[in-house]
Amino acid sequence: MTIHLIDPCAGTAGAPPTTVGGRVHGASADLGAHLSALARTSTGQPLGRYARRVADLAARVAPGTAGVTVQLVEDGRLAAAASTSAEAAALDERQFEPGWGPALEASASGRVLCADLDDPAPGALDHHPALLRTARRQGLRSLAVLGLRVEDRPVGTITLCGRDGGLLRDGRIPRSRAFAAHAAVGLEGALLHAAAVRLVEQLHEAMRSRAVIEQAKGVLMVVHEVDADEAFALLATESQRTNTKLRVVAAGLVARAQGRAGAAAVVR
Repeated sequence: MTIHLIDPCAGTAGAPPTTVGGRVHGASADLGAHLSALARTSTGQPLGRYARRVADLAARVAPGTAGVTVQLVEDGRLAAAASTSAEAAALDERQFEPGWGPALEASASGRVLCADLDDPAPGALDHHPALLRTARRQGLRSLAVLGLRVEDRPVGTITLCGRDGGLLRDGRIPRSRAFAAHAAVGLEGALLHAAAVRLVEQLHEAMRSRAVIEQAKGVLMVVHEVDADEAFALLATESQRTNTKLRVVAAGLVARAQGRAGAAAVVR
C-alpha cells in the first residue's frame, strides 16, 4: 500500500530520536504512543466520533497548536468532520472556497500546505487570501493543511493552526505528517464502515417500504377489484397528488384499512 503525503514546508526537519539503553525517548516516543492510541481506536464507531479522536491525537502530536480540524471526502465532496477549537472551526468556512479552496487543493494533491503569517517570504497558502485573513482575525499566526490520500484515493485533510510560528518548527510538521499517513488509512476505514452502515439502513428501509406497499396494493385490489398494476397506479397517483412519498401513502392506507376506516375513501 502506497500512502501519498508530501511535505514541502521549509525548515521543518526534526531532530533525530534520542535513545537510552536502546529505547526511544522524547518526541519520537510520544509519536509512537499516539500512533498506538490511533491503532487501538475502532473504525467501527460513528464517523464523527472517530474523526474527533483523530483530531485530538493530531493536536497531541503537535503540542502547542491552537486547534485541529479534520475534513473528509464523502460522496466525492469534502466536508468538515471534526474540530478541536473555535479558532480551528472558523477556518473551515474558508477551507472550501468556491472553485479551489486550500483543503480541496491539499486533498487532491496529498501535499502539505504551510503558512507562517509573520514571514514576508512567499508561502504555499498565499493564493488563498481569504483563509489567511480569517486566520489573522482569529489571532492565528501559522497554518498547516495536510492532504490525505491512500493509494490514489483522496481521503481528506488535517489542518493544524498555531498562535505563533512554533507550529512550523521543532519537527512538528514531520511528526504530524507521519501521524497523518496512518490516520489517512484509519479515516478511510471509518468512511467505508459508515458507507456500509448507510447501505444496510437503506436496504432495510427499502424492504420495509416494499412490504407496506405490497400490503396497500392488496387492500386496493380487494376494495376496487383491480389488478396489481392498477393498484400500484392508484398509489402512485395519490402520492403525486398529495406530494407525499409512496411509502407514506401506502402506510396510511394500510393503517386506515386496519382501523376499518375503509380504503375507498383514501384513494379514489
